[in-house]
Amino acid sequence: MATMLSTEEAKSFLKSKRYLLSTPNVVSLGFSNEKLDGGKKGRGKIFRVGVIKKLKQDNINHPDIFIPKFFEHAVTGSDKKVAIPVKVVEEGEIVATVTGACKRENEGVRPLKGGSLIRNAGLNFRGCLGANAQYTGAYRLLRAAHVLTKFDRNYIGQQIQVLDGSQWVDIGATITDQVDVALYDSSTVPDPVRAKQDLAWANITHDQGSPTIIDI
Repeated sequence: MATMLSTEEAKSFLKSKRYLLSTPNVVSLGFSNEKLDGGKKGRGKIFRVGVIKKLKQDNINHPDIFIPKFFEHAVTGSDKKVAIPVKVVEEGEIVATVTGACKRENEGVRPLKGGSLIRNAGLNFRGCLGANAQYTGAYRLLRAAHVLTKFDRNYIGQQIQVLDGSQWVDIGATITDQVDVALYDSSTVPDPVRAKQDLAWANITHDQGSPTIIDI
């Protein structure tokens, strides 16, 4: 039967099923509006579970769990319960795809362009510069915090370096701040605080960084 859920009720249901993402085979959760029973019962909300690979019930081993064809949901503020149909979709393993990687022929050129290979002078870790742009009222170099600080505030204030030929050289700017995230020792922490941004930045001048982004 068609399942009618308000936006808030759908959010509540999704929150209650976050635990599925802690299992190795599940990679995504969401709702889709689809035909029910081949279209005989109209359209309705279906809970969509994305998995790396569909498994037969006999082949499911801990910590993976069996996903039923329906989930029962108690409607907030009432005694009513609804059966929400489930659709398991094989999506494959999610990986990051990079076309090319940082352009070494542009590294070391001033002003520094988005896409250049940079690092924190105090970390043996490097990555492509995201962009130089206006951010929260100032002109800043913007890059993922997992590259510039590894989410550790002890690395704020360190010099940012660019690869110039075979040498790492300072760009004349230090890491100013980052968006803090909650880190956990376990992937099974109940109701974790989920990160919305992976971002660190440095206050720079246009002479130090160009708003241009090179091909990456």
